[in-house]
Amino acid sequence: MASPGFWDRQEEARRTIARSKELKTWTEPWTRLSGRVDDLLEMSALLADAGDDELESEVEREAEQLDRELEKLEFRNMLRGPDAHRAAASLCQSAHRSCIRRSNASANRSGADASILR
Repeated sequence: MASPGFWDRQEEARRTIARSKELKTWTEPWTRLSGRVDDLLEMSALLADAGDDELESEVEREAEQLDRELEKLEFRNMLRGPDAHRAAASLCQSAHRSCIRRSNASANRSGADASILR
């Protein structure tokens, strides 16, 4: 959009911007969820070091909340049917699942209870 000549073809530029906004409505929720998984990873590492019951409860609550949100996003993805967004959402979903796997591996290495992250 910042490239020279982009705005010279106004109708095409409008379609490109509309498409970009549309894709963001699908990718941003996955990106936010991925960030929360990263935060949960950090909390899990703290839990392994501290052994704090209150922190463990917080990690469990957050893991359960993330699981519910993941289910909602997956359901939303299924309902939209075949279209061009699928590739972008699929990439974000794969990244999220990778974060979950990393969090489980990190929790296992640190001795934390990884079952709360599943």
